[in-house]
Amino acid sequence: MKLLRLLLLMCLSVSLLAVAQEKTAKKPADKKPADASMQMPKPSPEIQKLAKTLAGNYSTTETHDPNPMMPKGGTGKGQARFTVGPGGHYVVESYNSKSDMGSFTGHGVFWWDPKVSAYRVVWCDSMSPTCDTEGTMKWEGDKLVASGEYEMGGKKVAYRETIGNLTPNGFTFDMESAMGGSMQHVMKIDYTRATSASAGKTNTEKPAAQKQQ
Repeated sequence: MKLLRLLLLMCLSVSLLAVAQEKTAKKPADKKPADASMQMPKPSPEIQKLAKTLAGNYSTTETHDPNPMMPKGGTGKGQARFTVGPGGHYVVESYNSKSDMGSFTGHGVFWWDPKVSAYRVVWCDSMSPTCDTEGTMKWEGDKLVASGEYEMGGKKVAYRETIGNLTPNGFTFDMESAMGGSMQHVMKIDYTRATSASAGKTNTEKPAAQKQQ
């Protein structure tokens, strides 16, 4: 009888050990998912709206008001491309044109800043050795309006830029500026969305744009 009880105890011990090992093996599979704070952030609804509105290839027509470089005003032609940046968190514009002032290239990155409830922009172009990081851009009804200041020739220049007349075929861009006085219209750019036939050509060309916040 003692031998029988001993064998039963040995069998029970082996069974308990097997169950314990099985539970231990299953623990990694039952591990809870990583903390939500470690997950990749999703693009904001605001930047998704901007991307949906602007993304694409465009041909551009510039109309410059009279200015010191063009006393009688002038015109220009170019191409622009708006694409979605890394992670879907940015909208990127590349622009190039030729006008009576010569060749121009520009590059801008737009993103949504929840701290100020507005879009921020970094804009760099061939007319300045430094990039413009000032100002904000907001929706005002069905228009996008950017405003801020930049420095030119050691003086502060206030500006207002408006993206309006938005349709599936394109939009208009108007720029105003002031150096200590009231805002004066500077230029207008008509953006015409490229057709599928011309989009491929635009993709192989160097994209570009006039100063845009």
